[in-house]
Amino acid sequence: IQLYSEFAPERIWVDRLVTPFMYAIGFPGNIISLMVWIQKRMRHSSGCYLAALALDDLIFLCLHIVYEVQTVWGINVLNVQFVCQAYPVVYMAVQYLSPLLVLGFTVERYISICHPFKREKFCTTKRAKIVIVFLTILAFSMSCIQGYFYTLLQIGDSTECGPRFVVRDGGTRSIFNVWNICIEMCVFLVIPLSVLTLNIMVIRELRRLSQVETQ
Repeated sequence: IQLYSEFAPERIWVDRLVTPFMYAIGFPGNIISLMVWIQKRMRHSSGCYLAALALDDLIFLCLHIVYEVQTVWGINVLNVQFVCQAYPVVYMAVQYLSPLLVLGFTVERYISICHPFKREKFCTTKRAKIVIVFLTILAFSMSCIQGYFYTLLQIGDSTECGPRFVVRDGGTRSIFNVWNICIEMCVFLVIPLSVLTLNIMVIRELRRLSQVETQ
């Protein structure tokens, strides 16, 4: 925050002004969505994914408040042992989980549309819950190393929460950079492309079915 205050103060002010609007939309929207999808009549397999996604986004917004308080407002809330290590694990896990849940939901929709005879076997509420638990474990397994990366650092007279010096050795080729780039490429590039591909296949199948019906 000191660097931004000195070289790009406008970025801090823009962040302070824009972020509350994101919260004003995100919190009510996700709370309403969660309340809708946890209703008994909405507890089908797709509803499980959408409820989990709403809850995940809600947790992310709560954690993002902590991030904003620490990095934008300069209030040291993470400079506590264990909190410094645990926060990035959970914060990154909820970010990884969101596209994974979208992928799970998309795969289910693909099976329902493109392979309707397999729907009763694979698109069940019980199986959806199992997949959600598996994806949650997968997300945390990818982020748990952040608990090692981050620690309390003694910088001058102050203590700050940040990546260990040893994991940043090598600059752009450091284990910290390489790991995060590889994981984020998989989660935020490969998975969205997979979702896009499956959606295209679903659209093509729906068009084909529509043409068959018109004939």
